[in-house]
Amino acid sequence: MQSVATTESIECDYRVNISETEDEATAQCLLLSQILGLSADQCPVTQSMCQACVQQTRQRTFSDHPIFPSLVYHCATEQLSLATEPGEQARWEKWIERAEEAFLKETQPPPPTVSGYQSCDVLLLAEG
Repeated sequence: MQSVATTESIECDYRVNISETEDEATAQCLLLSQILGLSADQCPVTQSMCQACVQQTRQRTFSDHPIFPSLVYHCATEQLSLATEPGEQARWEKWIERAEEAFLKETQPPPPTVSGYQSCDVLLLAEG
């Protein structure tokens, strides 16, 4: 069986210390490490996370990025649970809030289109 890590190459300068198993490839994200001010070993990512990030990163800001706020949220919640000093806790709470704001922005309905009415591409039917 071919390992997951060797099935597709990911070209990312921030992906380091790649380790492969038969089922999964993991790495450390230097970009996430830089943003959060953590060591690289505190920012593990899977191959699928890296693939999604690389595909979506081009020309996007943090709040518009569909993957990075989730990665930040994951790391920040872990670090918050380990934080012992109030300043450190406040730092991680701010990152969590920033990630949550990005999530909310992503889930906002589109602005009104014509004459103040919303447009919709999906119609749900519920039968009881």
